[in-house]
Amino acid sequence: MVLSEMDKAADVKQYLKARCTYLEDESCIENTKFYGSPWSPKYSLHWAFNKERDEIHTAWDLIPNDTDVLITHGPPIGRGDKVHNGIRAGCVNLLEQTQHRIVPRLHISGHIHEDSGCTFDGYTLFVNASNCSIRCRPVQPCIVIDLPHDLSERAKVVIPKCTFDGSDVLKWLKSRGYDTLYPYFEKRKPLLCGKDLVKEDLDLDHIANTLRFQGNQKLDKNTRKALLDLKQKLAQAIMHLRSESYL
Repeated sequence: MVLSEMDKAADVKQYLKARCTYLEDESCIENTKFYGSPWSPKYSLHWAFNKERDEIHTAWDLIPNDTDVLITHGPPIGRGDKVHNGIRAGCVNLLEQTQHRIVPRLHISGHIHEDSGCTFDGYTLFVNASNCSIRCRPVQPCIVIDLPHDLSERAKVVIPKCTFDGSDVLKWLKSRGYDTLYPYFEKRKPLLCGKDLVKEDLDLDHIANTLRFQGNQKLDKNTRKALLDLKQKLAQAIMHLRSESYL
């Protein structure tokens, strides 16, 4: 039997609902009130849960005024919505309703992979939590938010801290299986310490250059691929270390 696309979607929903809290234009209350909506305005490709911009307000109109944490697939305009060519793909009406009617403490979105990060308007913390690049590779760091149970307190971004010195970083690389990276870190003088790798303005290309494995276009194809693999492994290691730095 061949399943239709609608049947497949229904099966996925049932799978999710059995294993997690699945919100599709609905709320749940866990001390604070969460509301989830999968919609986003049409942009470029025709993805699931797209609506035309002149009618998408009908999805946002459903969001209760007392929502504390709003979760939408697409971001509002100006809040983590800038694509690679500089165009802003966010929703104007979503921003209007978020700032003037709903006013949640936290608004989480994704969809626009190139503009991951946080912004704050004085009350609402907006988070584009995409951890994948535009090529859908998981190379962007996770974002951790502290949301106090006291509803009068604002949501806050948790900054990871890593106190490893250079020798600690080498031990960590060995213990986590990053053997291909270890020789480059070991040869680098002075050794890179934890704060060099876990910081908000980290430049992956700069770190790759300091470790002396950044390639150039004059190298042969196989060498360039090997260097690219190293760089991807470096991004993975940095994300891994950052994640553990929240503990």
